[in-house]
Amino acid sequence: MVEKRTGIYGICFQDGKLLCGVAQELDVCDEGTWRPPHVVAVSGYEHRTCAYTATSTKIGRCGPEFDGSLGACSNFASRCDDPDAYVSRDPTCFVTHDGGDDGGDDGGDGGSGEEVRVDTLQIGPFGSKNSASFRRWTTYGKCVPPGMNDHRCVWSPDDCTEGEFYVRNDPECTADKIELGACFKGYAYCTVSKDNCNNPTVPYYTHQDMLDTFDADCYLAALPAIRAPEPPTLAPVTFAPVEAVVASTSAPVATPATFQRDVDDSIPESQLEIEESLTTDSSAESSTNSGLSMALTIGIAVGCAMVVGMALGLAMSRQQRRNRRKKRRRPVRTVVAEEIIIDDDEELSEGGWSN
Repeated sequence: MVEKRTGIYGICFQDGKLLCGVAQELDVCDEGTWRPPHVVAVSGYEHRTCAYTATSTKIGRCGPEFDGSLGACSNFASRCDDPDAYVSRDPTCFVTHDGGDDGGDDGGDGGSGEEVRVDTLQIGPFGSKNSASFRRWTTYGKCVPPGMNDHRCVWSPDDCTEGEFYVRNDPECTADKIELGACFKGYAYCTVSKDNCNNPTVPYYTHQDMLDTFDADCYLAALPAIRAPEPPTLAPVTFAPVEAVVASTSAPVATPATFQRDVDDSIPESQLEIEESLTTDSSAESSTNSGLSMALTIGIAVGCAMVVGMALGLAMSRQQRRNRRKKRRRPVRTVVAEEIIIDDDEELSEGGWSN
């Protein structure tokens, strides 16, 4: 399996100040301060972290375009229309992208009005994640074989082999496609130029040599991720409830809450309208919920009344049945005694009574 390796970078000093992540020796470096990548990357070196700054390594910039806008980022003056206007190291030109700002309102992103940024990840044991402004990708030249449509994206014309011709810029040749060779010193350190090996004991391997010998693919740098602009935040909403005082015989009645908004002029009207519509919808939903609660209360009361009515009707029905049963009972027959007339004189004579 082929191993992907990004470029390793050196250092130098400019006016006594350390320049970290230098691809190759520059004319701005103080004399004798240049240290190549395979030296800086060695364990224990004081500025070793500078060797692993692929996406934050800076290059130069061409002079202004005909319309006055910033010139393109470039690693060589020979790639510019006006080589004399070339600056060998620009603080906003990276090997991966152009982070310059034309000074207009487009934020460097082509007219969106918002600043577009990229996440820069430093590759290596001391990698860290940062961010930088983004204008466009940095592009490079290519080597084209005669009579062929195929090509190789390269760092410089020196990378072209015999018979190939060099095209100084190709919009498709971004940092992730630039083929590199390597300086070998106990380890193959991918580098932009064989001049960085600068020692007979440090041999140079071409990109193809690295593939054949070490099964390693050396390339300039991985492209950082583009970060979209952060959406604007809405102004905070504060609530200020106000209570109205009524007669002492009645309970206090609270008036509807009023909303006091701190409006930010920078917020688009469309967003404010959206927020106001959300507030209106919430009020409507609250009114709907109140209506539903009242309807539910009335429904419960009607249900209770029906239950009570049914219970009373049942009791009355039972009483009526009892009354009917009493009426159907057989009446008690009454025997009328015959009238007996007693003759007092007769009884007295029979009983032996006399006067």
